[in-house]
Amino acid sequence: MESLLDLIGENLRVTPEGSSSAVPHPRFSYYKCKHSASSQEERRKAFIAAQKQKRHDYVQHARCLAEGKWDTVEEVEDMDVGVAIQKPERSYRNQLMLSEWLVDVPEDFEENWVVVPCPVGKRCLVIASKGRTRAYARNGYNIATFPSLLPGGCNKYDGKLSDYCLLDCVYSEPNSTFHILDIMCWKSHPVFDSEAEFRFYWLQTKLAEVPNITEKTGHNRYKFVALPCLPYSKQGMWQLLNSPLPFSEKLDGVLFYHKQAHYQPGTTSPLVGWLKAYMVPEVLGVQVDTAYIGEKPSSYTSLREKVANKDVGKTKCLEKPTKMETDRHCGKKGKDNDVKMEEEDVQPD
Repeated sequence: MESLLDLIGENLRVTPEGSSSAVPHPRFSYYKCKHSASSQEERRKAFIAAQKQKRHDYVQHARCLAEGKWDTVEEVEDMDVGVAIQKPERSYRNQLMLSEWLVDVPEDFEENWVVVPCPVGKRCLVIASKGRTRAYARNGYNIATFPSLLPGGCNKYDGKLSDYCLLDCVYSEPNSTFHILDIMCWKSHPVFDSEAEFRFYWLQTKLAEVPNITEKTGHNRYKFVALPCLPYSKQGMWQLLNSPLPFSEKLDGVLFYHKQAHYQPGTTSPLVGWLKAYMVPEVLGVQVDTAYIGEKPSSYTSLREKVANKDVGKTKCLEKPTKMETDRHCGKKGKDNDVKMEEEDVQPD
């Protein structure tokens, strides 16, 4: 009996360390651990493994976006009563794949990653279908409607009337240009579950088949230009960030894609990394033009410290975008809109 009492007393003993409010809770280390920077490499491997098993009906998903089914009234039965519910335009929100800050340099960086420089502009989803082209902000607002030479993008399109196209773009207002980051669908053929390396090749190939897509014409109000995709190497990064850019806009930052990454809309993927140019020397050990170093905020110390107070890859809150200004009283059915959008970073600060 005495030994039992001694054992109970030992287990119930209160120590200053155990009762101190300054000591972290033993389970605190598990809080949001899946988003920690130190686990970024593990999550990359998990993403690659998971996407091989994941199956999704992207044909139906792309068709809903292209045909605007989410803009129509749907009948939803509640008990025995049919209730008509108008689905909002915001159904187009969260349809883009976002990136994470590139905190941990991938183990296979030079073998399996590619680099895409991004100009300053407005990130948007571009949908061409039913003889018109629409651009949507990341939060789902329709910010532009206009004709284009994309499949299904204008009334003069020579292909099938049912063709449609989905693109991930950055819009540059000064140059009236949509810089294409990625492709999700072309001529009604979805490529969400194709590897990034193939998607970038296919995008270049398909754009080359469309004459005048890179020029402003009556049936192509804004230019569409694919952003360059380069295999990663330290030498290549040095040349990119110490030479004239492949576009006239200022550089917003650099995206890094794993070659096997699928396009997963609405996700923040560890298979897509993002860095500002002034972060490259710190993270990759590659020197950049002094002009980029001059863009570093005075409050910036390091990338790891920047993400220490928030989850890796969380995006900043977006303000409601300005509706495009129109030259012919936009808002009436059938009228085209001129794009007027505020600039924002392609990825979060």
